[in-house]
Amino acid sequence: MVFIAITGTPGVGKSFIATYLASHVKEGVRIDLHPHYKALSSSYDYSGRCYNLDFARVRKFVSGVVKNKEGVYFLDSHVAHRLPSALVDLVIVLTCSDLKIISSRLVARRYPKAKIAENLECEMFHVCEEEAFAAHKNVISVDVTRAGYEKKILLMVKKFLRGRGEK
Repeated sequence: MVFIAITGTPGVGKSFIATYLASHVKEGVRIDLHPHYKALSSSYDYSGRCYNLDFARVRKFVSGVVKNKEGVYFLDSHVAHRLPSALVDLVIVLTCSDLKIISSRLVARRYPKAKIAENLECEMFHVCEEEAFAAHKNVISVDVTRAGYEKKILLMVKKFLRGRGEK
């Protein structure tokens, strides 16, 4: 079993790349936390219109999904990099140097203005990237504004898997 965490600021394309990778890697499986946010949360932030994830619940949920199973698992979340190193084999951090892209995606999702500003600030200061490099040994960071980034990530993942003896 291989576990790959895909992280980045909301709006960078984590769900897209997780789905893409899972469909292009042998035995690839995407773990989608979105339908489980309510059950995995300790509370709901009404001002920010978001759930406050309980990381103990998230770890337990993810561990249960992958326990004693074969495959290459891709979990996409803006907090995926906060999972313990013992569980995560590789972290892929998606960044977006064009903040207008993130802003327009968050506006389309009807994020509150304050939440959009908070997420843009996190992207400007590379919060997910800094936290991922501080917590994990195997980290790849890719700017999604570059053409063909998904193929570049796929090649890096396949190289990583070959290095682990996976096919």
